[in-house]
Amino acid sequence: MSEADSIYNMHNKMLRHTLHFRAHGRLADGLLVALVSAVLLAIFGGLMVQMANQPDTITLYCAVGLMPPVEELTRTYEQQHSVHIRIQPANSGALLAQIQLDSHGDLYLPADDSFVAMASEKELVARSIPLVNMRLVLAVNQGNPKKIQSLDDLLRQDVYFGIAFEQAAAGRKTREMLAATGRWNQIKSSAKVSKPTVTEVAQDVQIGSVDAAFIWDATAYQFGLEIIPIPELASADAQVAIALLRRSSDPDKAMRFVDYLASSQHARDIFTRYHYQTIRRHVLPMESKLP
Repeated sequence: MSEADSIYNMHNKMLRHTLHFRAHGRLADGLLVALVSAVLLAIFGGLMVQMANQPDTITLYCAVGLMPPVEELTRTYEQQHSVHIRIQPANSGALLAQIQLDSHGDLYLPADDSFVAMASEKELVARSIPLVNMRLVLAVNQGNPKKIQSLDDLLRQDVYFGIAFEQAAAGRKTREMLAATGRWNQIKSSAKVSKPTVTEVAQDVQIGSVDAAFIWDATAYQFGLEIIPIPELASADAQVAIALLRRSSDPDKAMRFVDYLASSQHARDIFTRYHYQTIRRHVLPMESKLP
């Protein structure tokens, strides 16, 4: 029961007491209860007006690494539409775990569509739309002070490097790519730093806590880092897709926001400014479905 419903029920109860007191000649008691009832009714009316004036809310579970463009786009969308986008940030795996626990939520935006596939297998996803592409890279500070050129250089005693948790999309992609070449266990055990999100790992490189890290190319550019091309990551591409959750309370409204992210020129411009590779595709609301 909502706060407004509780106050409304209390008002009705007070009104019944007022009529009872009047019927039995207890006018003073009746006036007191009537006064309290009037106050409750005023509060109830104020709550109803406040609720009516509040914009609808869309809950978006968003990977932390995608927050810079997404926050900017949500602010613009909120200004143009009577809707509030409530963002729940975390790494992609933590978000998936949270979605399974929560009874609400509208959209899931992990940093790699493999997490959308996992959510679909759990029957959490109604449909998904691809947004942008990016690639996992090895990043260092500008000028590459430690002259890192290969995975073997990461194993030197004078080199400190970081990776994201495997629960994060960047960490999962790092494991996938290096396991394919038989280097994952060696690299994982030699990492000096492991952080929950790709953003935190990039920050460590930027401030000099580590010399290198496995992060997304878009993240590297955002932090002003230098990318070191290595053959093990030549095909480390990732596609970012946004998923409509089956439990969405207003899928039409949620999909209109998705359409804005996927199809509007403004969204394309913002994603490009943050160094993501946009996908040229027009999507109508409720059009795209998972196979």
